Amino acid sequence: MNKINAKCVQCGIENSILLRSYKLSIKINGMYYCLNCKMHQSSQKISTASKKAWQNPERREQMRKITAERHRRGGIDLTNFKATNSDPNKHNKIADTISKMWEAGHYKNAHWGASDPKKIAEGVSRSMTPERRKKYSEQAKNLWKDEAWRARHALAQAEAVNKPEIKKKLSEAAKKRWQNPEYRAKISASLANRDDSVLERIVNKILRDLKYNPYKLTHGGWTFDVAVEIPGRKGILLEIQGEFVHDLPGVKNRDKLKYNYYLEHLSNLYDLHYLNEHDFYALGKIRQKLGRLFNIVRNVNDFNLTSVVVSRDQEAFKFLSAYHYLDTKRGGIPIVAKINDTIIAACVFSPPIRLESAKRLKIAHKELVELSRFCIDPSYQIHNLGSWFISRAISLLKSMLPNVKMIITWADSTMDHTGTLYKASGFIEDGFAPPTYWYIDQSECWLHKKSVWNQASRNKMTEKQYAEKHHLIKISGQKLLRFIYRIK
Repeated sequence: MNKINAKCVQCGIENSILLRSYKLSIKINGMYYCLNCKMHQSSQKISTASKKAWQNPERREQMRKITAERHRRGGIDLTNFKATNSDPNKHNKIADTISKMWEAGHYKNAHWGASDPKKIAEGVSRSMTPERRKKYSEQAKNLWKDEAWRARHALAQAEAVNKPEIKKKLSEAAKKRWQNPEYRAKISASLANRDDSVLERIVNKILRDLKYNPYKLTHGGWTFDVAVEIPGRKGILLEIQGEFVHDLPGVKNRDKLKYNYYLEHLSNLYDLHYLNEHDFYALGKIRQKLGRLFNIVRNVNDFNLTSVVVSRDQEAFKFLSAYHYLDTKRGGIPIVAKINDTIIAACVFSPPIRLESAKRLKIAHKELVELSRFCIDPSYQIHNLGSWFISRAISLLKSMLPNVKMIITWADSTMDHTGTLYKASGFIEDGFAPPTYWYIDQSECWLHKKSVWNQASRNKMTEKQYAEKHHLIKISGQKLLRFIYRIK
């Protein structure tokens, strides 16, 4: 075949083509155009004709109906297309070509630059019929069931995000959005309105009981977990640090930035303090810490026993978490004493932990319960309140569990508890259990050994490693005095 080198009059690129193709181009166009330039000219002619036709309202409505009907029937049948275009190399070549065209700019502008975003959204909304949405949803769910697809999807996302150019684009886009005051206000509001964590709810409950009004403070894009205004002095900010989340490298850096922002913008208005997750596993210590922070002086309330109502109430657990020196994870029957809907004392009757207790006492395990928790609000102290409340609680327990024959409880001699209250309530001393151990932290608050062991297990550490990491001191205790009460 005869070939010649011909130069395109439009792009100036020289190509080696067949002589007969060159002559045909000269005959049709009067000059030589390369294949790319001819395709560009053709696409321009088609585009111009399409735009002209689109100006006709009848044509637009006709095309809209055709498209809607096609979507209603389930879209275009791509079976044959997929069968004839399954070559991966061909797919990659097409993808690379489209990417280059998109990055060039003019292709992107031609598709989106002159378009109205509202009109685009309206068009998408019209085309997304319920049937089509359901179909896409089912397809997505089926894809997500494929573990291999999920793995590829996650890998592709990770690779894309880790590219320096992508990171730069995301960073620039985020900074640009942040310049918009409406966007900043929206993000700040969403952060301020997020649900409180369990730990935050505990702190807020204690502070509200102390007649404070805790709230979330959002300032400059940063949200502080708990803020309290105090008349006549600087307010207090509390940050509650979850062990796993706040130990991550990225979160550590964010916490440093947050602290620096506090120093620069808020330190003249608030004092900032931190509460760690492990503090909450001996929940009475949180009240002790807050008491020191807020310089709480409690007033003793005047009342008489005739105004006290005893009942079963799940709120007992929240009360114990605020006042009891041990953790409150013992389940059971919670009973409270109230004055005008305010809990002033609480106790819990639980299944006994030591299985040998019932055997030693020669009764069935289900016939024995343990008085596992007992606590009185220090603001409500009156002579005989403790023994009076235990007596009423046992009467209520008998009505709920008529088969129970005996109650067992313990007095921790390490805490200087000698069981005087139990003796006054009709319990008799029945020996003791060997000494055990527990932990205290740097603020001299108590942690039960089981709480430390549980947290160590969750963090895949040994109990000793966890204690060393959080500077917990192991304390050997004294014997536990055992008391029993025979129900008549």
